[in-house]
Order: sequence, then structure tokens, then C-alpha cells
Amino acid sequence: MVDTSVINKRSYRSFTERRRVGCGGYIYVTIVFKGENFHFITIRSDSHNSCGQTWQYALAETLTFAIRRAKDKREVNAIIKGLLGHRCNNFPANEEHIVSCVDAVAKILKGVNLNGES
Repeated sequence: MVDTSVINKRSYRSFTERRRVGCGGYIYVTIVFKGENFHFITIRSDSHNSCGQTWQYALAETLTFAIRRAKDKREVNAIIKGLLGHRCNNFPANEEHIVSCVDAVAKILKGVNLNGES
């Protein structure tokens, strides 16, 4: 007889990274895996303006959609590369060379294995 409690158990794991951003405060990127597979991304900041919350949600949803459909690591890297380097005038010089909130998200994702390959 098969133990169905083990089959039905969902194994989620997640971690959150943060980076200092130019508008003051931090941006937080949470990456969630279901088993060994990428599941979704959330993006939050401690900025309280509603415009920021809107683009963060939109970017997280778009990235989740794109990364789930990527066929291999090359496609995931192309998605991340498309986010790198976008500049914001509110960003002062910093030691991590982050130039915008979007750039901060890309640099966090760059260090993560999102497609389950080794």
C-alpha cells in the first residue's frame, strides 16, 4: 500500500534577498520553489507609494510567467539580461553598482538557479 500523505505533501521552499535602493530603504525579492522547480517571485519594497507597488507586482507577475516558460538556462539568462542596466536618476553611486530597482531585481535573480538545472 502507498502512503498517500507523502504523495500529497507539497514541498515549498523560499528565500528572500534584499538590496538597498535609491528611493530610500530596500527592495525585497522572494523566490519560491515547489519541490526543485521554480514556482513564483514576489517583489516588495519599504517604499509607501502606490506607483511602486504597481510596477513591483507587474514585474513579479511578468517574470514568473516568463521564467516558468523558459526552456533552458540560456532563456532564463536572456530574461534576466533584459532587466540589467536600466538606470534611475534617484540612485547614488553604491558599492554593488546597482543603478535602479529593476537592476537590483535582475542582480538578485542572476545569482539563483531558477530552472532546476545544476
